[in-house]
Amino acid sequence: MKRVVLVFLIHLLSPGVSAAAVQGEVRISLSDEPAIWVGQRVIVNLDLWSTGFSFSDQRIHLPEVVGGLLMETDSSTVKLSEARSGETWQGLRYALSLFPQRPGTLRIPPVDVSFQVSEGYGKPATAFELQTPRLTVEVALPPGFIDPNGVITSNDLTVTETWDPDVDSVRVGDALTRTVTRRAEDVSGVLFPPLLTPPIDGLASYPETPQVTDKTERG
Repeated sequence: MKRVVLVFLIHLLSPGVSAAAVQGEVRISLSDEPAIWVGQRVIVNLDLWSTGFSFSDQRIHLPEVVGGLLMETDSSTVKLSEARSGETWQGLRYALSLFPQRPGTLRIPPVDVSFQVSEGYGKPATAFELQTPRLTVEVALPPGFIDPNGVITSNDLTVTETWDPDVDSVRVGDALTRTVTRRAEDVSGVLFPPLLTPPIDGLASYPETPQVTDKTERG
């Protein structure tokens, strides 16, 4: 009788029949926006979920979006947790940035995501390769606009210029440097349209390649 019980326990502990296999999934959703305009930053939440212990080797392959630009502007994550049928799932949220460039319906293709999760300290990791569902976004032009080209939508947009040397002390033949700086909140610098440099009689100009700087503050 003892021999039968011993064989039965070994069978239960066999890895091939473990009922506690690590599970994983990915979700994608839009942040709550009353209206989405061309040139606006739209936050797309990408969530990684698992019943395992800790995430590692996360890789996100962003697709091309026709009529928009999908970017990972912030590499930081937010930790999530939820209970499902008495089981605890842990999650990581990535905030992606979508910048629509035309009005209408934008379709975000599936995002390929891979990661590994272990069952606990010292235990081997389980690898996952998953895809998010497709996502659609309805986009409109800001009020008063007809042409979507070059539209920047921001709560804070500033344009400043400086001259070196001061324009009040120049003579014919002197060289001047004019620096124009454009800043916008929640907009990537790569989305600014080219600065127009129309010809001016009696002046030769040599525009330099623009310098683009993006800054992210968590929270």
